[in-house]
Amino acid sequence: MTGGLAPAQLSQGLDFSGKTVLVTGGGVGIGRAIAEAFAGAGAQVVIAEIDPANADAAEQAMPTARVIRCDVRQRGVSAMLAERIMAESGKLDVLVNNVGHFVHARPFAMLADEEAEDILDTNLGQLLRMTRAMIPLLRSAGAGSSIINVTSIEAHRGIPYC
Repeated sequence: MTGGLAPAQLSQGLDFSGKTVLVTGGGVGIGRAIAEAFAGAGAQVVIAEIDPANADAAEQAMPTARVIRCDVRQRGVSAMLAERIMAESGKLDVLVNNVGHFVHARPFAMLADEEAEDILDTNLGQLLRMTRAMIPLLRSAGAGSSIINVTSIEAHRGIPYC
């Protein structure tokens, strides 16, 4: 995933000291690598992670990170995260929307309405709510604040047997 480079090597030459970064789904996989790279570049990293074991592992690996155990798909969680970040940092420099999943792996035509809505909410709804909640904090950070949206490989290859 990182070409054999350690997160500190990936961030070499980048200085995010004094910057606050939120990574959703930052406890494992791509999100974890992103969080570690930002932490290695000096950022104050906030991780939103649903899985307790992944959250614990992220805390062990990044003792300076603030790991918040939550489900970003739930209504109100994005506002709660915005309030916490505002109270602790007063701003957000980078939002990394990393949560996504094809939660019902079978042909799309066979999905019930509730399952299709679950896929949309997991992959788009939470992203929109999170972004909307963080915009005031990103504006507080000023010029250069950024939103990074990580998507699925399905965007490039399609869903088999759809």
